[in-house]
Amino acid sequence: MMHPRMKDRLSRLEAQRITRSHQPPAGMIPVLMFAIASRLGGYPQPQDLDPSRSVDGVCDGLARGLGYGGWAEMDQATQDESGIEAWGARMETAFTELLRTEGIDRSQADDVEVFGGLVRILDEAGSREPGRSLLTGRPITGWGDIDARLDEWIRASGLSPERVRAAARA
Repeated sequence: MMHPRMKDRLSRLEAQRITRSHQPPAGMIPVLMFAIASRLGGYPQPQDLDPSRSVDGVCDGLARGLGYGGWAEMDQATQDESGIEAWGARMETAFTELLRTEGIDRSQADDVEVFGGLVRILDEAGSREPGRSLLTGRPITGWGDIDARLDEWIRASGLSPERVRAAARA
């Protein structure tokens, strides 16, 4: 017979494993933000659209993708708790719009369709050439292993990465 504390601990560990396997890894969040910047925010914009800026940054594209005028406006709007909550709501809306670029109506789609759309979005981002730092000229870290992290996430969900990618691309 299993000791009650051991049973409780095993139950908590299993719940944590299940919860973690259905959430995108932390490294995927910046990739989703980049996808919002490029697909919804028009990143990168030619500099002749705003000559006062020396470069159009991913943060500017993300801000535009969320409906702000640019990074400075988004930064100003998120200085208090209500602004942060509004930012979260805009992220939800942007995720819905991002899925729409894959032909998925989030309100009508099941989990399989949403997951397939997310895999396609992340797969595309993983296949892109990584951006380069303006200061060092080296590739921005965190992009080179997107494919590996995506496969790891799919495996953690109990699925085959090859089958999921093939189905998502079909």
